[in-house]
Amino acid sequence: MVRVLLAVALYLAVTAASAQQQIGSPVSSARIEPATPAAGQHVRLVLQFSGCAVPTPGTNTVVVTGGTITFSQLVVPPICGVPPPTPPVTFDVGIFQPGNYTLVYAPSTGQQGFAWTPITLGFTVGVASIPAYTPLGLGVLALALFGLALRARARRARTA
Repeated sequence: MVRVLLAVALYLAVTAASAQQQIGSPVSSARIEPATPAAGQHVRLVLQFSGCAVPTPGTNTVVVTGGTITFSQLVVPPICGVPPPTPPVTFDVGIFQPGNYTLVYAPSTGQQGFAWTPITLGFTVGVASIPAYTPLGLGVLALALFGLALRARARRARTA
């Protein structure tokens, strides 16, 4: 009986040591800015970190695979008393072509055996709008109308 209990305890210890323990998320909220980006516009990830969790500067990586964007960074699990209020932190993710995308925020702890829970956000990049009322566009339209008026006047003068 003792051998069976020791074997079960050893099995549980080995499987627990090899598995990653999920320790929640270092952020309380995440969003994409602008909410509906257009092609050619920078997409930014805005994170509100919770507690004392703070990202380590210089550890950000962005990997784009098809329509999936993985944003990673090192966020060490905090040890503090009462967490101070933290302002939102903004990260530039990149510029994307029109289409549907999934952004996965996958922070790492830097510690073996512990992993933050990833956050997934979906967004759509729309086609860039063409401004209709630019000074150049209005000037070209005015010149075209003026040219058509001159042509019509010349045609009337010939038929009269």
